[in-house]
Amino acid sequence: MKRIIYFASTIALVASFAVSSCSVKQKNNEEEVIPMFCIRDTIELTGMIEECLDLIQQKEYERAFEKFNVVEGDHVYALSEEEKEGFMQLFYSFPILSYENVSMEFIDEHHVDFVYSIKFFEKEEDNPMKNTYNLSISPHRINAKWFLTIKNKTIFK
Repeated sequence: MKRIIYFASTIALVASFAVSSCSVKQKNNEEEVIPMFCIRDTIELTGMIEECLDLIQQKEYERAFEKFNVVEGDHVYALSEEEKEGFMQLFYSFPILSYENVSMEFIDEHHVDFVYSIKFFEKEEDNPMKNTYNLSISPHRINAKWFLTIKNKTIFK
């Protein structure tokens, strides 16, 4: 019983340290906020991305496009009409039937790459034809706020 209590308290202590170290560091008795990537960021980003993919799956393209941006340096811009048209062509030709997160690459505390496998038609198991494509979504954090961008924009050209 003592081992269980000791193990549980150790886990709680480590978890509280990990959560508190997510964005605050002590420096000369002053708290300094230093951006770091932690589990809250993963949960937030996964939710943001999957909300967009759900909107696209439901053919609510305009609402989904409002959530994607273009990031250049520290500047964030809305998608251009040309980029929106490219999305429309892609998702009209290859609709999202289902999606799955296949990878997440941590670049730094301000930049992460997610890759989602998009299934665009059903097929029989013995059919060798490919029915998926990968969509790379690359969130960027600017001034403590995450912005979603599409990494592989060349699919529109």
